[in-house]
Amino acid sequence: MRRLSDRSRLHSAGSLVILAALTVYFSIAQEGFLDAGNLLSLARQYAELGLVAVGMTLVIAAGGIDISVGGTVGLTGMLLGVLVLQHGWEMLPAAAVALAVAGCVGAVNGAAVAYLGMQPVLVTLATMSLTRGAAYVLTGGVSLSGFPERFTDIATAGVAGTGIPMPVAITGLAFAGSAVLLRRTAFGRAVLASGASAEAAELSGIRVRRVRFATYLLLSLLAGVAGILLTARVSTSFADAGRNYEFEAITAVVLGGTSLTGGEASVLGTLAGVCTMAVLRNGLSLAGQSDLTRTQMLAVALLAAVLIDNLRRRLTS
Repeated sequence: MRRLSDRSRLHSAGSLVILAALTVYFSIAQEGFLDAGNLLSLARQYAELGLVAVGMTLVIAAGGIDISVGGTVGLTGMLLGVLVLQHGWEMLPAAAVALAVAGCVGAVNGAAVAYLGMQPVLVTLATMSLTRGAAYVLTGGVSLSGFPERFTDIATAGVAGTGIPMPVAITGLAFAGSAVLLRRTAFGRAVLASGASAEAAELSGIRVRRVRFATYLLLSLLAGVAGILLTARVSTSFADAGRNYEFEAITAVVLGGTSLTGGEASVLGTLAGVCTMAVLRNGLSLAGQSDLTRTQMLAVALLAAVLIDNLRRRLTS
């Protein structure tokens, strides 16, 4: 286990180097990149993706994968809008119901993968289609706006006069909590052991199925929180919210040193991966590149990260 930890730390250190190099490049090449306003805007925009990436780190570390998270984000936000704006619910009960639905998506994914032995990609592809379709069915694809100001202020309000936006603080707590969970708790060690070798973990007394179920549940709950925060930030519920989050979250996780084969994870590396994607997208945007070009660059980054991960595992095996 220590050897796996050392490998993931090495990879996450490489992610930090890449992040630093991109930051230096864009700060020189693009005027305004290091402006406080631009950096604060970036932090707000990527807080939701950071939450999803934290949960994705746990799922992948345990030997799974989830491509339904974008649909869960969209469904959560759309359900919140329907309950509040069309049915007159108060924000707190509406948010609780939306989170409960997100948790149900994770429970379905976890049960199908962990207890029924179904392939994670196929299961989560199905739930992605179901959740995205449900988000469209709720309002026929029509966006909903007009949330109360006290809700939309969540996206901009600072925490205890620090100037740190609430979504950024929530995401920071999620990263810190996940780091402690993985490295300092029995559950975290069980997650890594389950991803490294399910058979060996079972023989050592770890309930692998229960562990994997829990990681899917946690991921979907974090995706639900992300959906609520995204809705607050844009002050609108729309069915397409969270599109490509699964792709971007997996890219950030792999860039950060978590192996797609499971058993290794770096929460710090995932944070670096999210920041790298934010810097890359923002720098290319300031350079006048289209969204298609930015997406293609992220695809290249994912392919490069997977290639590096494969080479690293071969060299250290």
